[in-house]
Amino acid sequence: MIKNASSSSPFGRGLERGKISPLFNSPSQREGEGFLLFQLCKENSTETISLQLLKEIIKSSGINPILKNHFLNELKVVENQIKKGKNKNAAKILEILEKQIEIFSDKKMFNKLRIDKDEAESLIKIIETIRLNLTK
Repeated sequence: MIKNASSSSPFGRGLERGKISPLFNSPSQREGEGFLLFQLCKENSTETISLQLLKEIIKSSGINPILKNHFLNELKVVENQIKKGKNKNAAKILEILEKQIEIFSDKKMFNKLRIDKDEAESLIKIIETIRLNLTK
């Protein structure tokens, strides 16, 4: 388990491009959850691996099961687009997913569907990093 992570990263909560860091190390993290690792490189095969890690993060999160399934299905579509070499399409889907997560983290959202603000920010930063690497 990795313990001391930098919190000064522009990617939020210890995330640094090209480095392995713990995610969701916050007071809102449920007891018993371990750290998940995230490493991002430019190659499509690594993008697919990064998407797999993002899927695992979403699966282990406290997000409403309906939203969780929706986000996981969107990530499957992104993965298929990357495999087909359609990175622009995949990036657009990820951009939409970022906006959806932002909407569901709003204070005005119903409690049942609301995503914790810290968790949402971490997810958005990861998705944004993957998306930006797809368009390079």
